[in-house]
Parts: sequence; C-alpha cells; structure tokens
Amino acid sequence: NFRLDYKVIPDAILHLEKNGHKYRLALELELTRKNNQRLVEKIKQYEASNYYNYILYIFPTSSLKEKYMEVIAEKLGADALKRIMFFCHENISSEADNFEAIHGVFNGKNVQFKDVFLANRTGVE
Repeated sequence: NFRLDYKVIPDAILHLEKNGHKYRLALELELTRKNNQRLVEKIKQYEASNYYNYILYIFPTSSLKEKYMEVIAEKLGADALKRIMFFCHENISSEADNFEAIHGVFNGKNVQFKDVFLANRTGVE
C-alpha cells in the first residue's frame, strides 16, 4: 500500500536528475489554504518518509507561500524547512509554462524556478 509505505501522497511525484544526481520530488500544488493542523500533519508525514528527497510547494500567491513558511517554521522549527521548496506563480492558470514568473525560497535563499530546475550550473544537489 503506497500510503503505508511512503506515509503521504503528494499531488505528483517527480523523478528527476540534475548534474548526475537522481532524486524524487513530491509536488504539492496549493491553490487554496489548508488549515494549520492539516499542514503540520502533512509536513510531519514528509519528515517521517525518506522516499522523497525534496518537497516542492507551488502557490498562486506570495502571501499564501509566506503563510505556509511561517506556520511550518513556527510549529515545527526551521529544520523542517530544509527539504521544502516554496515557489509562487501568480499567473499559474494562464501562464503555466512561463518559468520566468516562478520565484521562491529554498534553504533560506530566494531562487528562481528556472535556476533550480532548468539550469545546469545551479540547483538541487
């Protein structure tokens, strides 16, 4: 059973390779805000699973992205943020393939989606 083996089911699982390293990324597309308890439980499930190397959240607004980062840090501590990438694409419904418009935070740094996933010189290692 997938849920028993991997603890949590994301919206999608991406099997990626970057600079010779293979990794699994859990994709969470958050179009609406979940309550704090549900969010915290989901992050705890990701923390308990070693199946995913990283968790990628994509939000339609910066305010929603910031709220999730705040709740996770407040309830679970800053270490809980280390494997999570938070990206915002404010025109996701009309410009889904515009990677220039997707900006985010990973490991405490402001990053562009294209730099993390499309460029060979930087990204997830």
